[in-house]
Amino acid sequence: MSIPSITTAFWGDADNIISIDNIVRLIQYGGYLLERQLMEYEAAVESWRDYYEMTNVQIDLLESIYARKIKRPDAKIILTKREIEMIGTDDPEGLSESNTSFEEIGIVWEN
Repeated sequence: MSIPSITTAFWGDADNIISIDNIVRLIQYGGYLLERQLMEYEAAVESWRDYYEMTNVQIDLLESIYARKIKRPDAKIILTKREIEMIGTDDPEGLSESNTSFEEIGIVWEN
């Protein structure tokens, strides 16, 4: 089984990303895994919307979480029951995976 990995290195600041690899190698050696994270905000949101076929409600949730995380990066974010419903599924397995993923970045669910 193959797992995603990045075998290139890059660094940067608010304006530039720099690598010893050219763009082709950067993408080839795993940079593609961060494609959306490296986009401008609006382009990234549209790309996520298209890729995951997100609804407007899900985009509203994404933007709300993003705004809170940017404002206070180290603060714990608590999603309300209403926000959890905005995820748009009642599948227990999917919700469990979402909960786990959110917890990994400091976002917990209201009980």
